[in-house]
Amino acid sequence: MNFGRIEFTKSELDKVPDEIRPILIEQLIVLDEISVLSAAAFLSCTPEAQTDKTTKAQVTQAFFFLRLLTARLHEAWQRLLKWPADAAFMDELGAEAKESREALGRTFGRHAYLFRLIRNKFAFHMEACAVSGSYAALSDTEPFTLWFTRHFFSFRNDLVTVVASKAVEEKMKSTDSTANLGSFFDVVRDSAQNMAKLLLRWTSYTLNKYTTAKAEKVTLPDGPDAFLPAIFDMELACKSRSYVIQRSGSLPA
Repeated sequence: MNFGRIEFTKSELDKVPDEIRPILIEQLIVLDEISVLSAAAFLSCTPEAQTDKTTKAQVTQAFFFLRLLTARLHEAWQRLLKWPADAAFMDELGAEAKESREALGRTFGRHAYLFRLIRNKFAFHMEACAVSGSYAALSDTEPFTLWFTRHFFSFRNDLVTVVASKAVEEKMKSTDSTANLGSFFDVVRDSAQNMAKLLLRWTSYTLNKYTTAKAEKVTLPDGPDAFLPAIFDMELACKSRSYVIQRSGSLPA
C-alpha cells in the first residue's frame, strides 16, 4: 500500500500565522472526520458475494454512517464559506482544488436543503415525531429485525433505517419528484471526495508555505480485504484488542 505522509511538530505549527492556524486545525479535524465516516460507510456495505440474514443489519450500519457523513459535510461547507479563499488564492491551490471547490458549490447550491434536513433531523439526533408519518404509512406486514447479544456492541435493528429512509425520501420528493435516497447518497460520496481533495491540498499548501514539513512517500505491507461487520462475535474480538483509551489520551498499542 502506498501512502503520502507529512510529519511536523507543534513548533512547526507555531510558524503558521495566528490568523491562519485555527483554519488549518479546523481543516485537519474535518479531513479526519470525513475520512473516517466515508471509510466506515463504505466498509459497512456487504460484499456482493455475501448476501445472508445479516444484510439488513449491514444496511442499517451503513445508513447510520452516511447520515453522519451528510451532516458533517453540511457543517464543513458552512465553515468553508467563512474561510478566506478568493479567486487568486484558489488559483494558487491548483486546478484540482479549484475544480473540487466549484463542484461543492454546485452540489450545495442544488442540495443544500437535503444536507440541512438530514443534519438537523436524522443525523446527530432523531426524534420520533420526525418519522411518525412514514411509520404510519407502512403496511401491517412490514418486516423488522432486531439483533442482540449480551454485548451491547452487537445490537442492531432496522426499524430506524426503514422509517427514517422513507421519511427522508418523502421530504426529497416534495421538492423533486424524481429524487431518491440512493442517488442522493451518491452525491454525498462525491461531495466527501471533493471536500477531502480541496482540504488536503489546502492543508499541504499551508504547511509547505509556512513550515519546513515536507510530504514523503511511504509503502506499507498490504493488509487483508477490509470489511466492517455489523454482526460479530464480541467475545472473540475482546481477546485480541482493548477498547480502553489510556488516561494520557493515546490509544493503546
